[in-house]
Amino acid sequence: MRFAAVVFIIGDKIALQRRDHKAPNDPNVLGVFGGLIESGEEPAEAIRREIAEETSLDIAKLKIQYMFDVQIPVSATNPEIGVDSVFKCQLDSLNFEVKEGLGVEVHTLEELINKTDIQPATKIILKKLHEEKKWL
Repeated sequence: MRFAAVVFIIGDKIALQRRDHKAPNDPNVLGVFGGLIESGEEPAEAIRREIAEETSLDIAKLKIQYMFDVQIPVSATNPEIGVDSVFKCQLDSLNFEVKEGLGVEVHTLEELINKTDIQPATKIILKKLHEEKKWL
């Protein structure tokens, strides 16, 4: 399975989605925005589609940059390994609607590394960001 994920950066903080009880995998925790790459779709196309589906952000105005691929578990209950293509996108504000989940939360990377209510795949992405220190 292939996934596309975006790390939204606001200043020196990261904005994550608070997933709700309807999330098919890992409900009620923080996670990156993104989802499954559909058949025939490139990761960059997938992340643009996912951002449009999950937020009210204007895709045409966003500068989305590829960062890395990382192997991740599909979910906390499904140990199958997938690959996440991870992108970053700088935002000026939180002035957007979140269409899926309970909303958005903003934390420093250090705060997120120590949180326990984070989707397993997101935790792996955050650890890689912390190791590389090139995400800002």
